[in-house]
This record gives sequence, C-alpha cells and structure tokens, in this order.
Amino acid sequence: TTTPTTPTVTSAAPIKHAWVITLSGPSYDEIYGQAAAARAPRVKAKIAASSYLGTELRAKGTLLSNYKAISAAGLPNSLALISGQPPNATTNTNCPKFVDLKPGKVDAKTGLASGDGCRYPPSTTTLPDQMTGAGLVWKGYFEAIGNDPASGVTSCRLPEAGADDPFAAPRPGDGYMTWRNPFVYFRSISESSECGSNVVGLDRLAPDLAQPEDTPAFSLVAPDACHDGSAASCGGNAVGGIAAADEWLKTIVPSIIESQAYADGGMIVITSDHAASKPTEAEANVGALVLSPYAAQGSTVSTAYNHYSLLKTLEIAFGVDPIGKAATSAVKAFDAKVFANAPVAGND
Repeated sequence: TTTPTTPTVTSAAPIKHAWVITLSGPSYDEIYGQAAAARAPRVKAKIAASSYLGTELRAKGTLLSNYKAISAAGLPNSLALISGQPPNATTNTNCPKFVDLKPGKVDAKTGLASGDGCRYPPSTTTLPDQMTGAGLVWKGYFEAIGNDPASGVTSCRLPEAGADDPFAAPRPGDGYMTWRNPFVYFRSISESSECGSNVVGLDRLAPDLAQPEDTPAFSLVAPDACHDGSAASCGGNAVGGIAAADEWLKTIVPSIIESQAYADGGMIVITSDHAASKPTEAEANVGALVLSPYAAQGSTVSTAYNHYSLLKTLEIAFGVDPIGKAATSAVKAFDAKVFANAPVAGND
C-alpha cells in the first residue's frame, strides 16, 4: 500500500547515507576551471587553483558542471537545500537581523511560506522534519559552532529572536557564521530538542563515522570562515581562500570515504552556497562534485541542476515526498548519468 510519504519516483541509486559539504563563495571556474588550467600544457600553475578538490577529488567522482545556485547570497541556497523554500528580500541579505518571516503563512498545497524575513514558522516542513518523521537520523556539523566563549554554547548556536545577529561575520578565534547554518532559521528545528543534539560541532563527525549505526542518514557539513573557500578575512589577521579549503577538505573527505557507512550506499556532494565572484548573478554556476560507489570516477554530467535538485535527490532516496520548490516538475533529481555505477534493478 502506498503511503502519502512515499514518492512515486524511484531513486537512481540506493543511497543510505549522504553527506553534503557546503563551501562558501567559490564559483565553478575558481575550483574546476583554474585547476584544469593549471594542468594544461604551457600554463604555469601560479593561479590560485584548487589542487585537491579541483584535481585529486574531481578525478575520483562525477562533476556536475552545470549545477547552479538559486541566489547570489549564501543563506538562501542553504535554506533551499534543506527546505525547498525560495529566497526573499531579507534572506538575500543573509539576515543581519534574526526576524520572523511575515506574514509567514504556509500554503497547505505547496508547503511554501509567504512573506519576508528569516525565522520560518513551525509549520514549515524541512528535510530534517521529514527524516525524523520517517525514523531516520540527520545531523549538521559546523566548524567552530562552540567557539563563542561569551555564550558558552557548543551546539545549536543562534541569535536571539528579533535581535541583530552577532555571528553574521567571523570574529578572531570564532569563524562560525549563523547564515552558514540553515537549520536554525526553522523554528520546527531551533525550538526542538533535536537542535541541541543534532546541530553540533565538527568534532562530532569522527565519532559518528566510527560505527555505521552511529552515522546519520543525512549530514550537512560546513567549515568555518577560514576554511570555506572565501577570500575574505576570517577573523583577525587570518585569511582563508581556496587553498585553505583544500587543506580542510583533506582532513574531512577521506574520513568519510574510509567509513563503513560510505562503502554501503554512501554519497558525498561538495558544492558552494554561492559564487562571491558573481555578486549580482542569482543563478551562478557553483558546480557540485558527487563522490559515491555509485558515481563514475572522472565523469562529467552537464545536466542543469541546482540546490532544489539536490534536495529532491535526497528526499527520493530517503523515501519522503519532495517539498517546496523541489516538488515542482521542472526540478530534476540526479539521474542515472550521475549514478552510472548504480545497480540497474528498480530503475526505469
């Protein structure tokens, strides 16, 4: 018997565990174009190329060369990734003030919340809500989330409702920024006990990878401002950039790939929440690299995808209905080209 939470579309791969790693700022060209140029004949590799993500990891996975953002700002892309909600005027500014979405009415048919603002009403459905309802575990791992000595908070750090966001920019020794953490903008999450237990520091990733039964089905992993690939200062005199992001990825990605959970139906998607080099281009190409036992090594897929596509892919894989913009027929989930090594049984 088909239940309302069972999608009618079959997943292109039997994904059991997914890790989405979001950098912040690099465009497709900055990561993959410059790395390719550095490998080309007669070109000296003096440009700031991504040698690890753009070259080494890229050779191990399938590159989605036409994967685009849905906003020029970072926050709306992360919100879209876990909820299918589109940008609004305030989220497009990364929400410097932590204000409620108003009027905030949620359409019963589409699940889309109307109005302008940052804190979505409790009736707004998110991927974590769906996964909890389906008996699946989710987590967000955020580097430096516990680095604010004033608050002493080590998980689920967020501004006070209606207040200016004190974590909108990095501070010396504390590169955590609220707008890189989409979970806390949804009251269904931020006002639940799951926020404290599931929206945690990056230090929790390794213990959770040690045993498959401790590994969440869905994990969102975000570096702090020093390691997210952005070129701006990341607090004090420290500077990040793509090279710093590469070094950070070298410590994170192998630990996931070497886990039992990854070997048994795992998928890693590495993308960026926006392209800082194209501040006026809402649908800038940020690219996405898919690493999985089901993805061909060194392959490129040019199909048009975006963050809604990734959400739809995850929802179909986990057996829940696509929500928000991800539910529209125009949004395509990753197909058999992306998962070229997946078993064909059950596929259309």
